Amino acid sequence: MLEFVFDQFTAGFREWPDLSVDKRLERLAFRVSRAPKSLRAHLERIHYCFNNYMNEQLYAALIDLLIVLNKAGRELSWRMIFGSRSRLTESQFQTLRHFLKNEGAAIEALPCNRFSLFTKGLQSSSPLVQVVEEASEAEQDPLQLARDYIEFSQLDEAVRVLEQAILMRPEHAELHGELLSLYRSTRDRTGFKRVHGELNRLGASLPPEWAQLQDFLKV
Repeated sequence: MLEFVFDQFTAGFREWPDLSVDKRLERLAFRVSRAPKSLRAHLERIHYCFNNYMNEQLYAALIDLLIVLNKAGRELSWRMIFGSRSRLTESQFQTLRHFLKNEGAAIEALPCNRFSLFTKGLQSSSPLVQVVEEASEAEQDPLQLARDYIEFSQLDEAVRVLEQAILMRPEHAELHGELLSLYRSTRDRTGFKRVHGELNRLGASLPPEWAQLQDFLKV
């Protein structure tokens, strides 16, 4: 099922080989949200949904592709929609088909579901994803980026960002507090032990919360 995922390492599949189907899709969807113009990311997400019979998620992935393409790449759009037809309801298929056929159809009119990333349809009062193209992950404040991940329940991503940042800047006290909080809430003994060992090897001065959590996790 994963042959179509070109870069499984970037998607997090090799680092976390035991991820559930839903968690794997979450990573693919996140890649789309971080690189909206990457056709590869969109196609991987669509293919993964199709192969795993995740029909509502597939519809959302197709909607997101149409939104990003904004009437460009019509041939690709047609191929994706007709190729996915067996997993869509007739209403969903006709909605997508009508949108492509109707030159004047507004993107805002595309009906969304809760798995859509970029739709402007009103399902809640706050946006699920804010598309930011100019700043890479490395250029952002790791603490704020981790908190953004946490806000959308992407805890694995938050932990990854904090672990990388804390090994580079072990003197940053707030990073310790945020990471330890995640370790505690997820009972992540493996992550705790690995990073604790790395920090000790670096000769970093650790706040007392590390020892407290070590006792709590019984590491």
